Amino acid sequence: MACSSEGGGEPLSPAARLFHSPSFNCYVIAIIGCKTSINPQVIRDGLCQTILKHPRFTSKLDTHTPLKGAHGVELNTKRFVYLMVSMDDIKLVKAEMKTTINDVLLGLTQAGLARYLNREYGVKNANDGAAMSKSGIPKNIRLRASILVNIRASPGIQDLADMMAEKGKARWGNKMGYIIFPFNIALQEDPLEYVRQAKATIDRKKQSLEAICSYACAKLVLNLFGVKIAGVITRRVLFHTTMAFSNVAGPVEEISFYGHPVAFIAPSVYGHPHALTIHFQSYANQMTISMAVDPTIIPDPYLLCDDFEESLKLICDNVVKKRHIAEII
Repeated sequence: MACSSEGGGEPLSPAARLFHSPSFNCYVIAIIGCKTSINPQVIRDGLCQTILKHPRFTSKLDTHTPLKGAHGVELNTKRFVYLMVSMDDIKLVKAEMKTTINDVLLGLTQAGLARYLNREYGVKNANDGAAMSKSGIPKNIRLRASILVNIRASPGIQDLADMMAEKGKARWGNKMGYIIFPFNIALQEDPLEYVRQAKATIDRKKQSLEAICSYACAKLVLNLFGVKIAGVITRRVLFHTTMAFSNVAGPVEEISFYGHPVAFIAPSVYGHPHALTIHFQSYANQMTISMAVDPTIIPDPYLLCDDFEESLKLICDNVVKKRHIAEII
């Protein structure tokens, strides 16, 4: 059954996710007896206007997009590219919109992905002979990112010193949970709306126990069934998202590496089932946007870098514009 809806979806409950797991694949059905003959069109229209508009009844499978890798994507060769932008621009948006750096980066990612996908879908529509429109992005596209979260409290200077000391009692390692972040992929007339939407979503995630529960579940599975089963489950979770996202705060002052002054830091990762991974790494007065891409899925990653750069410029320009308007008023 197909019907159009502009409402967003909500994550399925744990029980619903279990029911839809490949090893279980269980569906709930209902049989209703009616006193009159069934009119299929009336039923179809009624469902589209009522139940199917409810977020809890919308599918949460990832939409197939020009960014989603197929099975075995983790085995493909990856290409690493990076882009450096000014931290001053990011701090400007943060201050004016009263958000965090992470909120701005999530909004920037949402804006950059929307620009990229709009172009990719526009080219596809043109090749298929479809009429070009202002936005080529399908409605209700679902694109989710897995974001690792360290639930361990940030250590202080003394804690770090204890870790480095011989026979120190301070424990090494992180406590990594994860959250699934749904990006709202659509073109916005106001570029600042990308940041507002991202902030609203991540604020809800911060109030949830998602990161803590995912860490506890992963630890339980690891202790009960071993690393092999835990790895299979982790891969399955990651594969059912489109991309990975991370933001790491780096040194606030320039540093050197064994006497060699460091110009920038661009971390990345490979071996996980994603065709796109985006890392934000701050260093001194700049922010590096580092991307790991599968070139069979994203053949020209520099176009994606350009989309991020242009998106940041549009967001900053609108912040400055609104500031000037407020000063005039």
